[in-house]
Amino acid sequence: AKTSTAKLAKMLERVCADGRVRGEYLHHGAGQTGRFSSSGVQVHNLSKVRKVYENAGVDTRALFEAIRTGDPEELKRRFPGELGRPLHLVADAIRGFIWAAPGHDLIDCDYSSIEGRMAAWFAGEEWKLEAFRAADRGEGAGMYERTAASIYDIAVEKVDKAKRGGGKVAELSLGYQGGVGALSRMARANKLKLHTVFGPVWESAPGERRKYAERRYEERLAAHDDATQRLGRDGWLAAELIKMGWRSAHPATSAAWALLEEAATAAVATPGTKHTACRVTYLVAHGFLWCLLPSGRPLAYGRPRMAEVEAPWADKTVEPSKREKKLSLTALSVDSQTKRWTRFPLYGGALFNNVVQGTARDILTHGALAAEAAGYPIVLHTHDELAAEVPVGWGSVEEMSNIINQLPEWADGLPLTAAGWRGKRYRKD
Repeated sequence: AKTSTAKLAKMLERVCADGRVRGEYLHHGAGQTGRFSSSGVQVHNLSKVRKVYENAGVDTRALFEAIRTGDPEELKRRFPGELGRPLHLVADAIRGFIWAAPGHDLIDCDYSSIEGRMAAWFAGEEWKLEAFRAADRGEGAGMYERTAASIYDIAVEKVDKAKRGGGKVAELSLGYQGGVGALSRMARANKLKLHTVFGPVWESAPGERRKYAERRYEERLAAHDDATQRLGRDGWLAAELIKMGWRSAHPATSAAWALLEEAATAAVATPGTKHTACRVTYLVAHGFLWCLLPSGRPLAYGRPRMAEVEAPWADKTVEPSKREKKLSLTALSVDSQTKRWTRFPLYGGALFNNVVQGTARDILTHGALAAEAAGYPIVLHTHDELAAEVPVGWGSVEEMSNIINQLPEWADGLPLTAAGWRGKRYRKD
């Protein structure tokens, strides 16, 4: 069986008499950022299509005609080979089971690289903001190519497909103070084997950076760090050097992590006083650490205090009670796995993640309200995407994109762009 097809049973279970599914979104479902979460059908977590499906350019009308027969052999006949494996093909089509009402289309628009743009805006990473603006004008290289060029210390024109992969992995994993672990997980998700890029990364790294990386590897090896065993020496060093190269190219972002942590820590040390950094203000009052976002919406952290927590570099083979501790700013939150209240550390990267994702959420809701005011009723949304259901022949992707791209006053200077598609069935472009 294929677990992603279980969505179909959930759709049937939750569908109303008029053929619509309701109550799929939880307002403020993500406690630390205020982003929406989804339950039931869980439309925030629909499976990705296979590469073979993506490359085949499948006609969705023909696919759903075949699915309606209820005959797995019909799928195999119409879509031969690896493409036509019945359950896999149904999983590929899972988004298409959500479609517009009779006489209506979906118009779907999503913000381009909203988190990367928001992070650069908060940190004041000016070269990156200008790079996004240039990309929006159709000028210059993409962000993954630019990041790869900075990591490999080469001209952006010399970035090939393999080096671009390293740039992509770094860009997606390091913005919130991620290290070797975060980078290796993203590399695995993108099928990039880090040991294969060790050579060019090592050759391009300055001598002092190489020495530091080797010293760090020996320290992590002695601490029985799982990543040293999993990645091997070359893979671990490649990840560490990519991390160091990314941080060197993003001095304002790296500084923002420290500035936010300092401001939040100062607020906890002096309840009732405001401390501002990177466009946000921290204040402790009524048992919470409040973070006022540019939109005017606050984030809240329960019962903040300094406490000893397990150090990230602690030897995991040592008994938990005897592992090295570190004094950190902490707050209470519900553990996503155990569903219990847990005290967790508020380090700079986590605080940066919260203000970036929280403010991206505020941009999304601002766009949704503007779209609805203009006659585009929103029926689906994810963290960077809005889908409206409109009568056939009414409205356009261009108009809706322009509407949701209008910045609120508090987001002045944020480079924002959106693009999308129009169609009967929901899909991911």
